[in-house]
Amino acid sequence: MLKTSKSNHHQKYDRSEQKHHFFAKINAVCTVVGKPDAYHMLPKRTLELLYRLRDLPFRIEAAPGEQIPDDILKRMRHRYSSFLKYYQVCLLKDGPKVALYHYIGAASTFRLYLNILKDNEFRGAAELKKELAAFASFEEGATVAKESIIAAIAFTGAEWSDLNSRLYWLERKRTLRKYDPFGYENVLLAHSGIPEKRSFSIDGISRPALKACWAIWTYGGILPVQVKPSDIGIPAIDHPVDVYVQMHALKRLNERLDCLDSCVNSLDLCASIDEPKALIRDDGTIMFEHRVCGTKAGYLVAEMLDGVIVIRTFLFITNGGAPEGKRLQELSGIKRLDREFLAIDKLSTFVGSDVRSNKELGGLFREAGCESLFQLRDAVEERKKESIVSSLPMLMKYFGAGTKEDFMMPDPIARLRKKFAAEEEANEGEAD
Repeated sequence: MLKTSKSNHHQKYDRSEQKHHFFAKINAVCTVVGKPDAYHMLPKRTLELLYRLRDLPFRIEAAPGEQIPDDILKRMRHRYSSFLKYYQVCLLKDGPKVALYHYIGAASTFRLYLNILKDNEFRGAAELKKELAAFASFEEGATVAKESIIAAIAFTGAEWSDLNSRLYWLERKRTLRKYDPFGYENVLLAHSGIPEKRSFSIDGISRPALKACWAIWTYGGILPVQVKPSDIGIPAIDHPVDVYVQMHALKRLNERLDCLDSCVNSLDLCASIDEPKALIRDDGTIMFEHRVCGTKAGYLVAEMLDGVIVIRTFLFITNGGAPEGKRLQELSGIKRLDREFLAIDKLSTFVGSDVRSNKELGGLFREAGCESLFQLRDAVEERKKESIVSSLPMLMKYFGAGTKEDFMMPDPIARLRKKFAAEEEANEGEAD
């Protein structure tokens, strides 16, 4: 009994501390937007209301029945938390910023409240609204914050996904807080799935391949990447077909784009197929342009088999089988063994050295059509520095990371106001 009492005491203390920090955040918002006195115009009852309605950052846990490794969950939590603390949101046009973490917890709730606050809600309410009008009416900050959270959720699942092993996605769930029926707890439930595996008879040998797909949280699971052959120059087939990737192709992709994680390579492969740029060889072979951060890095060589498209291998842009690699060979006389010896068939060679600064070498690669290698160097360096932010536009564009659902809308404040009014009437009745 004593233990339970002590536990309740600690819970009350923790909530008191949380409330104190929340009030401090509201005070900070007023200070940041240049109206430090506005905080002192808020009645204690209004601050209590805002605290009860505050939105909380999402908590990540495994979905029921899912066996998500503890280390993956731990890394997801760390990455998501880092994003919220790293990314900043403007509170005023061209004005000061606060971390997304604090925007969700305090600024968004306060801004929404100001937009429905009545002039006669309390003494000084009209003056408070006037003081903070610029902050309350700044919709752009709220839009950016919402889109950033949506993208962060998509990224948090995608970052650990790999076609070679397992794909992850997060499901958003909101539940009423146990200790307060007027507030919500935000939970992200982690799910996982394995790409479908199938074997194809190629050159008389059974070869395994994985279905090209990606886990999309707004879709609710694994979404296959399909291509309509008529869109890439095969007019006989005018309906979408599935795409499979040979294990060999994934191995070559990771070997040749060696300074990128296999997760990133898998995502770029799916993104490149989702918005295909392809050429058809005379023998019917399909060559999909493979892009890294939107920049050409090589080709995914594929063919039609059993009514689907099967990617056989990956060619780096300097490879002799690629148009640019063939041109490079004609201009320089470089053969396959030369390419391997010089390591110009790997991305790391161009990321680790500034070839473009060498007039002769840079000119040779440009003339061969390999200038995208120099852009790739910048793209990879940028991705290393800001892996979260630089990947968001790609996720949003290719995989529908957007949603119309509002992520920062507290339970209608009028509902809680009505409850307070009822409590006041009951108290007045007792006093009488």
